[in-house]
Amino acid sequence: MKAKKLFFSILALVTVNIAIAQDIVITSPDIKFPEEVTITGLVKNEAGTPLANATVKTVFGDAYFTDGNGQFSFSLKKEKVIPQSIFISYDSLVTEVRSYHPVMANTDYMITLYKPVQCCCPQHHCDEIKHASLKMYFEENSIVLSEQTKKQLDSISGMAKECPSTIIRLTVYADYKKTLQRLADERLDALKKYLIEQDGISIDRINPGKTTTTSNANSVDIKLE
Repeated sequence: MKAKKLFFSILALVTVNIAIAQDIVITSPDIKFPEEVTITGLVKNEAGTPLANATVKTVFGDAYFTDGNGQFSFSLKKEKVIPQSIFISYDSLVTEVRSYHPVMANTDYMITLYKPVQCCCPQHHCDEIKHASLKMYFEENSIVLSEQTKKQLDSISGMAKECPSTIIRLTVYADYKKTLQRLADERLDALKKYLIEQDGISIDRINPGKTTTTSNANSVDIKLE
């Protein structure tokens, strides 16, 4: 039995080496994300008491509220089923942040909100939202900001304004072709212009960047740092 396992292990290693020698690219199958997911959860305080009317907010600016039992439920559809941060807040308690990724599909969160260590300390809140990030997409060969994209920028700008020390990092993905490299630069300019002119973000708080990719060259990563 051991000899048989050893044989197949050697065979697998030889197969990989042959693929490398022949310059064969071995790729994993594409992961298909669901078009609609349901996010549920329970919000309570540190004493274990469910919190009614706690706010649950997505990076798109959509806000939901817990019921009398501290529970919430909402759906994300199509373009909103993306990696993102979800913010849970209540009165003077410290806001909690939960990360969501489409591979998690339908997800249920158990969330406890705590009192701040020091009353009204904004730094703790800012440390939390510095982890906020989202991904947005442009239409093919377009630099036009969709209404969806504008809402996302407004949301991230609102969080940045709460904490003046934060920086908004923009990472635009570009194709290797020179013409599409220029398209990526124009997209960066469009994003910066909106953040500055519409959302009132100072130019020195925007850190733009560009990277090449062989996958989706229409995507943009936005992160608070």
